[in-house]
Amino acid sequence: MKKTAVILYPLFSEYELSVALSILMQGNKPVMTVGLHHRDIKGESGLTCLADMQLSDIDSDEIDSLLLPGCMDIMTLVDEQALCDLIKKMHAKGAVIASISSSPYLLAKAGVLKDKNYTVGLSLEAIKQLEVFDLRFYTDDLVVQDGSIITARGRGFIPFGIAFGKALQLQFDENWYHQ
Repeated sequence: MKKTAVILYPLFSEYELSVALSILMQGNKPVMTVGLHHRDIKGESGLTCLADMQLSDIDSDEIDSLLLPGCMDIMTLVDEQALCDLIKKMHAKGAVIASISSSPYLLAKAGVLKDKNYTVGLSLEAIKQLEVFDLRFYTDDLVVQDGSIITARGRGFIPFGIAFGKALQLQFDENWYHQ
């Protein structure tokens, strides 16, 4: 079974991944964590994670999906062309790509949001300033799925995780995540 690559970068938002990771575990979906340049990555709440591999070592034939958390300062990733190249490559292969909070910026920069409905956890002013988003397709919905791309605002991490699990056709108990 192919794996989901969970991309980790400095100051990534740990909580935004919690439900998606739990659903991947319930659905017995293999996961690999991928750091950009280092295997040690500290999240925004101070949790240090040891990634399974670095981005330069990833074999895209081993994965069928990407999971991208938000980041406290997405502009620290503006020059990460290798990450955008991976996103573009996986999109071309039809991979499920789930991106939450500020990380849809990376999808827009990679060009995979072209003619796709999306949401993003950035202010409208920031969206305009970044000059990579097509505002005709923007919605302020909590979670938006358009084909194999799922985007969400950070506070929508529960329905985001559920949408990701369903897009991967995993078996999981959705009731675990509702009050």
